[in-house]
Formats: sequence, structure tokens, C-alpha cells
Amino acid sequence: MIEFCIEAGTHGLVALANASEGHLLSEEEKQQLQQFVVQRVAGRVPVIVTVNHPSPIVAARASRFAEETGASAIMSLPLFSGRWRAGLDEISAYYDQLDQAVSIPLVLQDHVLSDIQLTTDYLVGLSQACEHLTHIKLESGNIIHKARNLSTKYAISPRLGFIARGGLWWQQWNLPARRDRSRMLRHHASLLHARCLPADMGPDRSQPVR
Repeated sequence: MIEFCIEAGTHGLVALANASEGHLLSEEEKQQLQQFVVQRVAGRVPVIVTVNHPSPIVAARASRFAEETGASAIMSLPLFSGRWRAGLDEISAYYDQLDQAVSIPLVLQDHVLSDIQLTTDYLVGLSQACEHLTHIKLESGNIIHKARNLSTKYAISPRLGFIARGGLWWQQWNLPARRDRSRMLRHHASLLHARCLPADMGPDRSQPVR
């Protein structure tokens, strides 16, 4: 699978993600798997390692291990366990602990799985407070609205980029000027919006209507 993805031209891989059922593995198995992935990739593309745990101490320890193994970034859901949901102060403290544990980028996975609603104002504020929190993966609520709202917040938080479900990974450091960043983000957000309209999809929602 690793070789197939790289040969197909993927720009990066994520290990231990939710869809990959990484949460079903023991901590030892997680370490073995990420070591295997990083070694097999051998620096050809970035590898993001997913770290989720209800204990900030355990999550910080796992994040340090991932960085030492050679991960390019850490991705983590907001703090939750089963039906228990953390408050914003607890979530901020959680990401602060991860931020202090590593020197590589952090990706906040804003996923419906956590059942926690994070506003764009909160996300921008958290990115300002955490030095290494540079990306947010939008997968909860109205992601188009969040993407557009985040584009207006970009002048407040010039480090903040985002990934939206549908394949948009906006690397803000590759753009020439701040005014062009906002313009490009609005352009991509409009394309993503058009792509997600039900009228544009076929009966099985996988093929465009011709």
C-alpha cells in the first residue's frame, strides 16, 4: 500500500489515522507500525502520525516518540473519551502539552468523531497560542463555512493553514504575498463548495452528473 501510494504520486502519508483503525492497536503496536511506515517511506514523502489519547501525558509521550521516529507532523483529535467531552480549557491545555512536547508541526483534526464543536475564532486563537499548531483538518460541521471564515481570519493568524475534506491542503508559506493568500483561499473554497453541491453528483454521489 505504501509503495502504491507513492508510485501514484501522493504528496504524503498518514499513519494510525481513524479510518485505519489505529485506535484498536496497543501502544507497542502503534510504535512498531509507525516505525515500519517511516522506515519504508525513507523520506520520499512526509509522514504524519496520528496521536489520540484521553491522557495529555500519554499523548505527549507518543508525540515525542513519533518525532524521534522521523514523523514530519503530528495529527490529533480534540480531547475526548467515549461519551465524555472535554471543555475548551481542557482542549487548550491538551494541545499546549503536545505543543511543548514536539518541535514538528501539529495538525488539529476537527472531526465529527469527537462530537466537539470548535468555532473558527477558537481555532485561530489556539493556533496563536501553540507555536507548532500550523494546520487544521476540517471534517466537522459546515466545513465550507469554516474554510471561508478561516480565510478572513488569516490576517490575524498568518501561520494558520488548513486541510479540508475533499483534498484541499493549503500551504500558506508557498504563496507570494498575504493578499494573494486570501485571494487563493477564497478561490479554492469556492471550487470546493461547487464540488460538494448535491446537484453536481450522480445517484451514487461518486460521479459528476454530465
